[in-house]
Amino acid sequence: MAKAPDPRTLLCSVDGEIGPVGDARISIMDEGLLRGDGGFEVLKLYGGKPFALEDHLDRLQRSCEGIFLEWDRQSFEQEIATLLDANGQNDAALRLVLTRGGRRIAIIEDVATFEHGITLQTVTYQPSVVLTGLKTLSYEANMTATRIAQSRGAQEALLVVPGDKVLEAPTSTIFWAAADGVVRTPSLGTGILASITRDRITKLVPVEERDYDVGQALDATEAASEPVPGSVRPKQPSHSPEQSFGRSSFFCSSVPHCSIEPATSEVWTDTTVRADESPRPISSTISP
Repeated sequence: MAKAPDPRTLLCSVDGEIGPVGDARISIMDEGLLRGDGGFEVLKLYGGKPFALEDHLDRLQRSCEGIFLEWDRQSFEQEIATLLDANGQNDAALRLVLTRGGRRIAIIEDVATFEHGITLQTVTYQPSVVLTGLKTLSYEANMTATRIAQSRGAQEALLVVPGDKVLEAPTSTIFWAAADGVVRTPSLGTGILASITRDRITKLVPVEERDYDVGQALDATEAASEPVPGSVRPKQPSHSPEQSFGRSSFFCSSVPHCSIEPATSEVWTDTTVRADESPRPISSTISP
């Protein structure tokens, strides 16, 4: 989970006015606050440079068009550049927010940290048709799904539609590989978000994309959860940059270099489990 931004050291920009996060102000009547009415993006900074900024701004444009929210992209791009020039945090995240009240907000945040060895609990979820493919501030259903999973003893939710078709995690795209070595991920047609990092991975690695049920995911020998707000984690390859699957790590040969390392995880189903039954373990990865 992401740590709360340090208001003393991290900077933000509100309509081009740069200052400490703790000093930033918006109107309490902004419907971005009152109704979650707006769009947002979160991306990673590497050496102070934003990962796939243009792609994130393009998706933000699509989200704003989908919710009929007008914004000044050129001004926002200039404000983002000014904030990045003033930013002293090389390893950080950048959150971009547009509100119905007309605020253009860019925030430097601490990097989200993830531990290997998570447990997942399936939670039944139905995507909103009018918001399919849009990244909006209305994330309460996603956050509640995580809390439902945690209330059942897991660490994160795996969203499934009625009938147990796999979607994604509340803030992550999911990939997995079974004994046949094929890497799989749910198709965008299921209603999941078109993650920027998902797009990068599917261009680097052969991936099968279609509808899957929970049983097929439970057959995985390895899984990877790619947090939607994050990006591929750069890493200099420790050996030949050939892709290897099954029970091995994934090594992507293109720049930026990335690795997805195996770890132990469990997936618990949302159906009733008898006391004598145990969750089936799979190996999992979190790639921030």
